[in-house]
Amino acid sequence: MSDEANYKPLNTLQDFLQHTDLDRYNSLWDLVTEAINQHPEQPAYYNMGTRLSYLQLDRLSAQFSASLHHDFGINKGDRVALMLPNILAHPVSMFGILRAGAIVVNINPLFTAHELKMQLKDSGAKVLIALESFTAALPSIINDIPVEHIISVKAGDLHGLVKGWAINMVVRHVKGMKPARGLKSTSFSRCLKKSFNARTPVDIQHDDIVHCRMLVSCVFCCRGISFALSTICSLWSMQGLQWR
Repeated sequence: MSDEANYKPLNTLQDFLQHTDLDRYNSLWDLVTEAINQHPEQPAYYNMGTRLSYLQLDRLSAQFSASLHHDFGINKGDRVALMLPNILAHPVSMFGILRAGAIVVNINPLFTAHELKMQLKDSGAKVLIALESFTAALPSIINDIPVEHIISVKAGDLHGLVKGWAINMVVRHVKGMKPARGLKSTSFSRCLKKSFNARTPVDIQHDDIVHCRMLVSCVFCCRGISFALSTICSLWSMQGLQWR
């Protein structure tokens, strides 16, 4: 049976409430862990022909979460900015941030240096995770933003040695998208190679903020929309229920 045949839209709030029990999730990670336990070897993400299973997502995000805590001092309530396209490093980074109890701050990589400066200052992010090809504007604003650490991601990360090298060469030399020079950063792959004891996911309550979406409202200012745990769990649960 096709996915379309299994699709059951929840058209009203009543439909959603009848099919959803949010009290069973004590934290956002509980929701993700449920999928990991049910489908450990199933693909969670595909990107450029590379498959990332739920079990791999669990292991890599736990490793990244430990690195955020031990290397960069990230704790519950801290804000971590994410400036990545749809690549495999994105979900690993996002779930690593959530496991650390921090707040995910999505940053639009297409913004100018001025807009990026406003977003990072307004969000108060301590760490910025960015695709190296998107860092060209950072050297000019680095002294004016609260970011203490930058984690640099390559497009070929998590694709294996040979394939990853090929992807990086195409991005740099065919697409002409090269990283900023002289920018002090830590590589994403280095964060995943370090050996730390796995951290127990931080307890997050339903009214805790877990996600912040930054928007530019005018030339002179920007605004952020914050989402609590209960809101994110509701949206994710609703999306999953529609495909049962």
